[in-house]
Amino acid sequence: MSIRASFRERQRENEHRMCKAKGCNLHRAGMSGWCSTHQHRVVHFGHTDGKRWFPKEFEKERLKVKALLQVNPDHPGIKQGVKFFQDWIEKACTLGHQFAQKQMLRLQDEGITGEMLLVECASIWLFSHLTPWALPTELPLTYALGITMLTLSTVYKVGCTSVRDVPPKLRREVGQYIRSSIGLLLMNIYKTVERADSEAEDRRKAMAEPLVPHIVIQKAEGEPPEVRPL
Repeated sequence: MSIRASFRERQRENEHRMCKAKGCNLHRAGMSGWCSTHQHRVVHFGHTDGKRWFPKEFEKERLKVKALLQVNPDHPGIKQGVKFFQDWIEKACTLGHQFAQKQMLRLQDEGITGEMLLVECASIWLFSHLTPWALPTELPLTYALGITMLTLSTVYKVGCTSVRDVPPKLRREVGQYIRSSIGLLLMNIYKTVERADSEAEDRRKAMAEPLVPHIVIQKAEGEPPEVRPL
């Protein structure tokens, strides 16, 4: 049997097996461990349940990040984060041959700034850590960071650029580059927001704590009344 015939035989055998995605009853595609649908999601989004997350879906997180950056304009980490993205854009325009060159030139043409990119990446990071059941924090977050950054647009509305314009490999590599470069800052932003939310919830609970009812016992004239709990 030739090598080609042997490969085809193994492929036919694999295609008779069930997709290894949980709950999927479809057969595998080619030599993949998944059906064609789940294979597409793994390749493009890093997870069998992966999907494109649009900016409107993490708008609440974006507002929190923006508020945090507004009150910490001189924080050295925030400055470094903005500089990281701004330098990336500017080098693509002045030096050329930069990582994700084509996409960075588009961002520059549309007036996207380093601060805007930091806000978007911090927002999707925050969304992932607050809702890990929706967007797991490992490989799917890496893809989401790349997609969020490389599809950011101001031409029509935020995030309107098609995800098809960003190859899967580039999504992953850009996400990995962001994580390795400013992941500590993104985690710091998440933990700060989480702490603020926790403190706000503690204050809310304190104000809603039931009060002890009481009775007032009147004393003789000239004596102060006595207050007793019921």
